[in-house]
This record gives sequence, structure tokens and C-alpha cells, in this order.
Amino acid sequence: MLASGCGGSLGPGRHPSPCPLADATESQRRGGPGTGAASAEDDSLLLEEIDWLIDSLAVFFDSPGAAADFDAEVPDISDSLAALTQARLPSTDEIFDYPVTINRRVLTWIDFFLGRGRKSFERSLVRSGRYLAMARETFRQEGIPQDLVFLGHVESGFQVNALSHARALGLWQFMRGTAKLYGLRCDAYVDERLDPEKATRAAARHLRDLHERYGDWYLAMAAYNAGAGGVDRAIQRAGTRDFWQIAQTRCLHHETRNFVPAILAATILAKSPGAYGFTEETDAALNYDTITVGEPIDLRVIARSTGTQPAELERLNPALLIGQTPPLAEKYELHVPLGLGDATARRLAQIPADERLLHERHKVRSGENLAVIAKRYGTTVRAIQDANRLGRSTLIHAGQSLLIPGRGGSARSPREDYVASGGDPVSHRVRRGETLSRIAALYGVGLDALLKANKLSNPNRLQVGQQLTIPVGRAAPKPAAAPEPARAEAARGGPGFQVEVLASRTLMARNNSETLGRVPSTAHIVEHARQEIGTAEVDDDGPGQAGKTSRAQARRPAAGTQTQTYTVRRGDTLGKIGQRFGATVAQLRGWNNLRSGDLIYPGQKLAVSSSAARPQASLAQRGESPAQGANRTHVVKRGDSLWKIGQRYGVKTDDIARWNGISRSAKLLPGQKLKIL
Repeated sequence: MLASGCGGSLGPGRHPSPCPLADATESQRRGGPGTGAASAEDDSLLLEEIDWLIDSLAVFFDSPGAAADFDAEVPDISDSLAALTQARLPSTDEIFDYPVTINRRVLTWIDFFLGRGRKSFERSLVRSGRYLAMARETFRQEGIPQDLVFLGHVESGFQVNALSHARALGLWQFMRGTAKLYGLRCDAYVDERLDPEKATRAAARHLRDLHERYGDWYLAMAAYNAGAGGVDRAIQRAGTRDFWQIAQTRCLHHETRNFVPAILAATILAKSPGAYGFTEETDAALNYDTITVGEPIDLRVIARSTGTQPAELERLNPALLIGQTPPLAEKYELHVPLGLGDATARRLAQIPADERLLHERHKVRSGENLAVIAKRYGTTVRAIQDANRLGRSTLIHAGQSLLIPGRGGSARSPREDYVASGGDPVSHRVRRGETLSRIAALYGVGLDALLKANKLSNPNRLQVGQQLTIPVGRAAPKPAAAPEPARAEAARGGPGFQVEVLASRTLMARNNSETLGRVPSTAHIVEHARQEIGTAEVDDDGPGQAGKTSRAQARRPAAGTQTQTYTVRRGDTLGKIGQRFGATVAQLRGWNNLRSGDLIYPGQKLAVSSSAARPQASLAQRGESPAQGANRTHVVKRGDSLWKIGQRYGVKTDDIARWNGISRSAKLLPGQKLKIL
């Protein structure tokens, strides 16, 4: 495997390979004794020479008639200056905070982001400015490499509401089950996979856990995509823990094999976007104050009391699915515009209890269902069911009046209804997963009182849909029991509404080169990798293959030939390209490290042999007869067809039939010899 850059890594746990520098020996670069290495004195001389060069150029370009004498007047840069300047180009170990390998797979993704995917990647670079400073600091706090944040370019393009076909959601594409394992709330009211700050911390902890499991960041990233079980099985089947060796097999899904090199490519480009012609401008960093509220409140009420727009609050709180803080939350952290935390807390504390939620009624029309109604009001089916105590039933009828929570209004919690009723009996329909003790806690009544009120002897025998009576005066509801002064005032709608500012939760992120993880350039390590990969000879067969033809040799053009790059056009296939340049499909695949089934796309760069400098014309175009061409013989193997043979040699099926005097539908026999011209 080939590494990139000066002193580039060969992957986790491997030794770096030095970068050859023009006019500088290895001992000179290392600073050995008596070698003329770059010392402090050399540094001083270098700076003086640079200053002289800049001054000379300034004088030259300011002088009259400078353009006419350009060749004669521009001072030459000495070899020592060039060598010492190049020696200061940072290595991969200095640029990245975890091992970054550049091989053919990574270069392919770099070319994709620079070509076909350029516009999408640039939009992702701009969006990333909202979250990178916060994410890098979070990753630092969790003790993992900060450059792993660029994983977001591949996962979501830094779109906070990105949703995959597998239902993974958010910046870091969490599945619901994994999100809950890392403490993210996901229900009808809140989905914290959409909360940038909380989801970022969960992603950092997940990556840290995966690295502790595998001891390798590439396997950790693969497991982030495929799951730990999938990577465990791939390691067992492939018999190796080297990701790049596993990626050469089909032990991992195609998407996962591309996931890691795509992240490495995005990281290389995102570290210095200007070096590749991308914009270096980004969106402003996301900043806000965070307050906690102890009762449900509508975002529109907050907006009116603080003079902000509801849309701004929704932008700062994307995890709130229905436009209100959730019910039954002792404390919920709410983001408000930066600098408004204290003012918001004071104003919300003065809002009466009956004005915190905005209610709206909907009369069901013929043909409507809960999904249609929820979509219309920007809420969820579950929230409507909870607000109207439907359990998990979706049955509604025309003319029925429904209370709509969310952006069109919001329901009070069952406990609030019970308190508001003054202790009168209320009815509760049992929902899936509920227990008697949970229902008792929900309304703040004793379990024994609930059993007696419903004449139940066994608290474990409940049925979904069963109606329970919440008793009168058996136990005081929790909101009214031994109230704290603030809670008592809140129940009466007084100034004791539970709101406080958490100063430690104020997010103050700033975008600069350091917080964005930028470096002057990574282009030199990419170019170095291209040169190494283009000239190195790699034997893929491993030990015990003496006497056999190396696959690497089959992948290289013949000795004495030169390679040239061809840009794939719309409608191209490997067969067409092979016909155009006189190469077989197998040769094209070998030269470009393509496996059977790998797709090519417009804008992709393919290596072709020296014959690419002058595309091959067909026999008819050259005016030659088949006898004048160079004959090749193909021995038919079991399963061969004229089409397969044509694809292999890059020729047409009709031509093979004509050259051999057979019809296109002729049956081929194993061992039969066919002429290929």
C-alpha cells in the first residue's frame, strides 16, 4: 500500500516513508552532522534570501517596460532555497491528528469531489461552518481526533435534517436504536438526533467506543457505517484486521468499502479547500444561549415575549418536532438567540399557566386520517393520539373534534388535566407498554389507591385499551404535593414559572483557521501520492507465488510504454474506451484498480497506455483488411460467449463472427480457437 505526502503514513501502526526532496539528501533533511542540514543559521540565510527575492520582484514589476524584459530580469531561485522551502512543507503527521493514507481508492474519491461531486461538496463546505467549531471542541473534550469531524461531509453533507434511505437521521446519521443507547431522546415530541450539539457529543462517544473495540480508526469508521457486527464478521471472514485488505474482498458491503476512503478524501480537501479552488467562505458558527423550562410552552409564546421570530426559534431547536417543549419533562433545555437568555427567562416567568400553550381544534372531515391531519398542522400522529387520549388507535370519524398539539396548538399533559380538574375522577386508556405503577406515577396517585378504584387484584394484568379511573383524593397529585414556592406560583400562573439560564450551556463558537481545522495546503501530499502510485511496483500476490504472473504486473502497461489520462464522457463504457484506445477491458480494469462490477462515471480519470495518445481507428477506418492486423488467438472457455469475448478484447461481436466465418448465434465449444484482430 502506498502512502502520501512527505513522511506520509502507511496506515495505523506502520512506519512513515520519507518524501524525496529535490536537491536534498536524506541525511541533509534529517540534519545529520557534516551534511549541510537546515540549521538555525540556514534558516536565517533562507529568510534573507526570500526577502531579497521579494524585494527584487517588487522593483522589477514596478519598473517601466518590465514585461518586455521579463526573461532577462527575473532573478533565479537558487537550488538551496528551493530545497529548504520544500523541506518545510508539512507531512501528513503534521497536518492530520490521526493516520491518513492516500491510495488509489482515496485518490478516486478526491477526483470525484473535484469533478462530478464538486458543487455538492462545496455546498457542504459552506454549511459546515455552522457546526465545525463546536464539533471539533466536542471531539477534543471526548478525547478523539478532531479531524474526524469531516466525517460529516460524507454522512450528511452537514445538513442537520438529513434522512437516509435506512431512516438514519441528522448530522451524524444515527439510527433510532443507537441514538437511544447514547442518551438521545427520540419520541413524538423530541428527536435529539436533530440537535447538533447533543448529537455531536453522542457521535464522538460512539466513535470513541468503536476505536476502543478495534484499536484502529479505519475499522471504527467502517463500524460506524456498517455496525460492529458487520465489521466483526468481515474481520473473521477475511482473516485480517487491515481495513484495506478487507476492502479488497466482498466481506464488507460496497457502501462501507467506499465509506472510509470517501472520508479520507473529504478530510484532505476540507483541510485546505482553497488549494483546490473551493471557496474558503463558510456560514457563520451557530451560537445561542440555553435556558431550561420546567413546564411545556409553545415556541410562538416565547417568540412573542422576546421579540424574536418563531422560525428563528425553530432553527435553533430543530429537535422539537411539534413547535413546543415536551410535556412531562422536569427540565428541558431550550436554545434562544445569543444574548437573550436572561431576558427570555424573566419574561417567561411572568406568563400565566393558561397562556403558555396555544390550543387549536380541528373538526375531522370525511376522508381524513390522523396522518393527513398531522401533516397539515406540522405535528405527529403520536402527539395527536396523546393529546386526545386515543391510545394507539388511529380510528377517527367525520365530525369528531380533535385537539391539535404542536405548531397549531398543544395539549396539556394528563397530570396537568388532573390538577386542573381539582381532583375530580378522570379516565385513562391504557396504552401499549404502560404499567399500573407508571400510570400511577403519571397522575401522582398511589398504586394501592389506583388498584382499589378499579377493583384490581393483580397490578400486572392490564390490557391495551382498558379504561382506568383515576381516583378522587386518594393521593395528592405530584404538582400540588408539598410545592416549592416557585412550583406553587407556576401552578397559579404566577411569576414562579420554572425557567433558569444555564451560563455554562452558552455556545460561543468562532470560525477561524484553527477552529475550522484548516492548514495552508494539502495539495503537495496528494501530488506526491499520485507520483508514487503511478511509478511504484506493487506485488499483490504475497508470499508463495514465485513462478506465477503477478496480478500487479498484469495491471501495469507493458514495459517501455507511457501512461496517459482519459476523462470519461457521458455514455462511455469500458468496452467503448478499450475500442477507442486499443486496450482490452481487463487491461483498463487492471490499470485503474477496477473490479468487476465497479461503475465509471462522467468526469472520472482513467489511466490508459501510450496508445491513448493516438486513439486506434477500426480496421475499416484504417483501410486495412483483417489479414493486415495483428492476429491474436482466444481459446474458448466454458461459459464464454461472443459478447463476453468482445468485452474482454474491446471488439465488436459482429467483427469476431466475421473474422472467424461464423454467425453471431453460433454455439461455441470449450477449446475452440477464435481469431481476434
